[in-house]
Amino acid sequence: RSLVGSEMCIRDRCKRVGLKVGSYLFFRPHLSPKAQFELFCSVVDTKSQDLLPLIDAEAIKGVSNPVFQSRLLELCALFEKEYGSKPLIYTGRNFYNKHIHGNPRLLEYKYFIASYSLDEPELHDNEDYLLWQYTATGRVSGIRGDVDMSRFVGKHKLGEILYRRSR
Repeated sequence: RSLVGSEMCIRDRCKRVGLKVGSYLFFRPHLSPKAQFELFCSVVDTKSQDLLPLIDAEAIKGVSNPVFQSRLLELCALFEKEYGSKPLIYTGRNFYNKHIHGNPRLLEYKYFIASYSLDEPELHDNEDYLLWQYTATGRVSGIRGDVDMSRFVGKHKLGEILYRRSR
């Protein structure tokens, strides 16, 4: 979903109150990674981002694991070329363990893991991740409705996901 018409207003209001701004792409592995990346770039001003781009990888859409992994790596490479940094990958614990784990090239990326429980999720081989989304039904004063709630895990901090533009 695009916020093109109001993106600048929302971004400016967020920055005014000290919030960091970033964008994500919901990855559809049955579609061209290049076409998805080009659409993303057509609606997101990469120079206005505070956070690394995030690729939301949580659907297979009928492709095999090798095809899914290959296309995800292709998309990641496009983001890395544009941003000069590896993107963050968001996925669920079970999805990670079934469809991402085991590919050494995908281990080079930082992960944001969703697992709605009281305990921090464990990934196969105790692989590391930066962020844990622990609920989709949180409450925040001033916001109507459910809010995703996440936190950094272990010693990880915000600085690890800040987008540092080359000057």
